[in-house]
Amino acid sequence: MKATQGATYVDPQFEENWVTSKDYGFIRGAYHFYQPGEDPKAKAEHFLSVVKLEKGDIIPVLDIEIAHGIDQDQLTEDISTWIDTVKKAIGRYPIIYTDRAFWG
Repeated sequence: MKATQGATYVDPQFEENWVTSKDYGFIRGAYHFYQPGEDPKAKAEHFLSVVKLEKGDIIPVLDIEIAHGIDQDQLTEDISTWIDTVKKAIGRYPIIYTDRAFWG
């Protein structure tokens, strides 16, 4: 389920979805929609402050589908920073979600 986007946005349905899905016994997972051009560490820390993972939850997902004119080298560096920040906090690499056209 969508949790965050950028460095400040929280999906207004996230908290209810997160709690309710656990109450019904679903395996939970949360993703961050990545907006290029903002501080990637701040975005990762924002995600981690919103999503409180528990045993059995799916590891976080980074949804990256837009570049907003950021060149490939900078985008790669920024995504790496986001991933490294989350990995340091949870001890595992997050999942990257993208589409084939964007990846290419």
